[in-house]
Amino acid sequence: MFRVLRACSLMETVMMTPRSLFAASAFCLLLATPAAVRADDAAEIAAIRKKAGEIANFRASMAMTMSMMGQRQEMTGTVQKQGQKLRMETDMPAMGMKQIVVSDGKVVHTHIPMMNMVQTMDVERIRKAGADDMAAAMTQEQNDPFGATKTEDLTLVGREKLDDADVVVVEGPIPQAPGVAPGMLPAKVRAWFDAKDGMVRQSVFFAQDGSEMITQKVTDYEINPTFEEGTFEFQVPADAQVVDMTDSIIKMAETLRQGQD
Repeated sequence: MFRVLRACSLMETVMMTPRSLFAASAFCLLLATPAAVRADDAAEIAAIRKKAGEIANFRASMAMTMSMMGQRQEMTGTVQKQGQKLRMETDMPAMGMKQIVVSDGKVVHTHIPMMNMVQTMDVERIRKAGADDMAAAMTQEQNDPFGATKTEDLTLVGREKLDDADVVVVEGPIPQAPGVAPGMLPAKVRAWFDAKDGMVRQSVFFAQDGSEMITQKVTDYEINPTFEEGTFEFQVPADAQVVDMTDSIIKMAETLRQGQD
């Protein structure tokens, strides 16, 4: 908005004739109009993000396609979420790899049966180390792919239909982590929020060159379902290799903070 006003001020200084002043004023109004539209857009984005943030418990099926380093992989699975508790089971048929992620809100277990390995992450320790955003991402506490990105940095792409549902489409940048090679992380994400309940039905993550890196779609979802007993409990197989990733996550978070300072 400041740039708009500055441009208008400059034009009105240069164009001194009545006719030119009229034309300049009209042009300034045209320039100023998008700012009002953007204000309305920001309010709509904030409202739909609020709806999404209020979804604490849900169960859904999901499909994901990843295109990285010239390879395309497809994955399907289910996700169940109850507050900070999470259970996600995925299958990548092309690689014959299954993965089970279970969190009771305190510890995240990632089980990869094909490798007979279990990775653990102590969420409470990570929080105490000041990496709340990292902990929230691991337990998928936020039903919002934009995470901590400010609403004013997002763009309302429009409103459309997705699988016969009315959706609000929002797009925004993803902060790049220091020390990570360019192109390894998505630079932008576009999300399709269900206009009625705020569920993110689809999200597409783009590389810096605009190509699609990850597409995730949620189907057959239920908000506030009844969960079976033991859904968010995990028993480490007796013969599995256990790798504690907590210290690595804390170190990564510290590196990120140093890069932002």
